[in-house]
Amino acid sequence: MTKKPKPAAGDTRTRAQKLMAAVKRGQERRWQTAIHEAGHALARVRFNLYIGNTTIVQDGNILGASSGEESWGTRKCGEIEVLVFCAGYAAVVASGIATTKAIEGCWQDFDEAVRIIEYWGLDPLAAWQQRAVKMMQQPENIRAVELIASKLTEHQMIGPDYLACLVALSDGEVSEKDFSEYLARAKSEYGREPHLI
Repeated sequence: MTKKPKPAAGDTRTRAQKLMAAVKRGQERRWQTAIHEAGHALARVRFNLYIGNTTIVQDGNILGASSGEESWGTRKCGEIEVLVFCAGYAAVVASGIATTKAIEGCWQDFDEAVRIIEYWGLDPLAAWQQRAVKMMQQPENIRAVELIASKLTEHQMIGPDYLACLVALSDGEVSEKDFSEYLARAKSEYGREPHLI
């Protein structure tokens, strides 16, 4: 007869309770990743930059990605790219998550931002983080990030056209009816799931 292991001192939770807590942490991390990637994607849309797919599919240590083409050949373009790199963190902060938690997983974004900052002699990273948070705290950006993040958690990946339509829907530029018609037309015309277009 095998004895059950004793719980660690002070830990009286059952195995099921521990499992449920782990599942909840995983869901919270996934939602935070979706908000983070939605922030990057939205910043690219707001600044009219090229954007590729946005995903929360984990790839090694990378929990998600919002692809785009970097362009910082001028000081102004560099400033915009720094804001885009800070926008993931900023969206998480604007969603109400503490900065100490929001910073988790941002090291690569911040390293890229610092590279541009040093090249152009821009303000310190903390100043750009504050600017990005202020941008993401705008009501229209909070709405857009929440919608994009919800679709990311639903589909795992969204394409650039679908993203642009989500932002237009969130901003009130298209109606729910127009959006539904787009989804139906996109699927019939392209033979693909609309969120991948």
